[in-house]
Amino acid sequence: MTNKKYLTNKEIIETIESSFSPYRCVAELCDDPERVRFRIYNENDKAIYTCPEMDIYSMDMQKLKNEIIGHRYRLTRLGFHLDKSHGFHK
Repeated sequence: MTNKKYLTNKEIIETIESSFSPYRCVAELCDDPERVRFRIYNENDKAIYTCPEMDIYSMDMQKLKNEIIGHRYRLTRLGFHLDKSHGFHK
């Protein structure tokens, strides 16, 4: 049996915010601290993508990576080009 390391809210937010380069991402906890939302902004500071809420209860790095890959995929399908240097690309 393996012990999963669950991420702290701070680790989750920092990981999300750094996963959509070259765009700026702002993540924050919702009223329910087991959920997070985030927005991604272009170079003109216009919101180009919104994740209204994501469940982060018992979130480990693999689960978070899978979530991020899904959001990155949707963003690229909208025509935005993301950096591939951080390992979350698809």
